[in-house]
Amino acid sequence: MNRTLNRFGAAACLLGIAVGAFGVAQSGPTAAEPFAPLTLDLRDIGPSHTKYLPDPPKGQVTVQFLARAINARIPGEFRFYLAAPEVRRLWTTLSLPQGAAVPKGSLLENGIAFVEPGKFYSLEVVYENPTDREIRFLVVAPEVDPQAALPFARARCWCASIPFEAPPGGAFLRTIQVGVAPNTPPGAKVIVTWPVVLLEEGE
Repeated sequence: MNRTLNRFGAAACLLGIAVGAFGVAQSGPTAAEPFAPLTLDLRDIGPSHTKYLPDPPKGQVTVQFLARAINARIPGEFRFYLAAPEVRRLWTTLSLPQGAAVPKGSLLENGIAFVEPGKFYSLEVVYENPTDREIRFLVVAPEVDPQAALPFARARCWCASIPFEAPPGGAFLRTIQVGVAPNTPPGAKVIVTWPVVLLEEGE
């Protein structure tokens, strides 16, 4: 079931994406870390796939959140949830061993959310490692599709300067805050993809 996020937003000429982990911001991202400019070559993203996304309710925007490996296949998948109360603090990061309970809010099926322009919301990204070996990876700044007439996108990635880890049979969790600027026209559809780089042993 697609969920309406009552504290989300979107933009027409500028898409801002904040990533953090402190509950829900009332009028914008928390002050933990400022937005960082990111210039994207819009022509490199390829054709838009937003036509496959569901239409949002009146006055809202459809956003799909994805995290995909770009250099090798990662077993399993990254899933997005509404942040559970115990992990709402901005940038909460957990590496949980096999058998440990993973705190989860409501699942965003296929990473899709219906959002209100100009609002922000806390999500958690969860990767559950189905293998018997440790999975290590880096996450880089997101790509946004489609860009339409956007001269650039401004985004905040949920990456860090050190690798993230999911123990054998365990899980990785990171809480992020996401939002889009208030001048996106209602009815718009956006796909936000975070590229993931799988690290080989020793990297």
